[in-house]
Amino acid sequence: MVDECAALDASFGALAEAAEILTPYGTAFRYPGDASEPQAAEACETVACAGGVLDHVHRALAKCP
Repeated sequence: MVDECAALDASFGALAEAAEILTPYGTAFRYPGDASEPQAAEACETVACAGGVLDHVHRALAKCP
């Protein structure tokens, strides 16, 4: 999705690393018992990445007419 957004707004390219970190979480913890819970440090990194992506999207949407 980052690539599609970056095609419209190059600033989204900066989110590639965060997207790479976040992508496995889209399915890893979807079903209880399928994966072990992440360690606290891993969870904190993931939440920080998600927050950065969310902030970037909010800023980009604020620029829309």
